[in-house]
Amino acid sequence: MLNGSVTLDRAKESVGRLGISATRATHAVEDQAARIPSDTFLVAAIASIGTALVCEMTGKKHAGIFIGLLAPTFLAFGLYNKIARAQREMDY
Repeated sequence: MLNGSVTLDRAKESVGRLGISATRATHAVEDQAARIPSDTFLVAAIASIGTALVCEMTGKKHAGIFIGLLAPTFLAFGLYNKIARAQREMDY
């Protein structure tokens, strides 16, 4: 019994340390992302759509589909960037 509670306590400490390091990593990523203008993500999404159309017209269907699927990813990154920036401004 005693051994089980000691192991549980160690596990809780490890999870606590992991949470702190994950928070630091998240803040580091958000700080770097905040330096990128939000318009950059919109331009990247539009460029992705345009490149996908060109690939489709030149017969490279699979490449066109892959590149076209990047557009929502860029838009999601842009949204996350805006939300994270607004949250950081509210915290300060």
